[in-house]
Amino acid sequence: MRRKIVKFFKTDGFIYLIYVYIIALIGASITFAISEKVHLATAFWWGIVTTTTVGYGDISPHTTVGKIAAVVLMFIGISFIGMLTSAITTYFGSSNLDQSEHEILSKMEELRTENEQLTQKIDTLTQMIQKDHENKSET
Repeated sequence: MRRKIVKFFKTDGFIYLIYVYIIALIGASITFAISEKVHLATAFWWGIVTTTTVGYGDISPHTTVGKIAAVVLMFIGISFIGMLTSAITTYFGSSNLDQSEHEILSKMEELRTENEQLTQKIDTLTQMIQKDHENKSET
């Protein structure tokens, strides 16, 4: 399970987007808290609501700095949701591909084994034909 989670976060560099999201959320929340003169917890709530595009409306910016922070977070939120959707699609698409690759490799191994068996049978038949031909030549 842990390996799957790590693989998901590495999909399309999604982990780096999370870092950018967290840094932007912290920065915008601090900016919002200072410019709007609200508690930091309230500013983080506002930042999360804004980036997830929920927009409850219980907290909104009134200053120019607060509005600029809101616009930045809105674009980051939209980008984050788009990248999250892309990462999920890529992850499950590659999981199906991994399954298909596994099936193909398994089938190839089967064919390799069958090929070895057929080669042995051909060698045996060739030896039998040579012996039979030698026996007919002697008589």
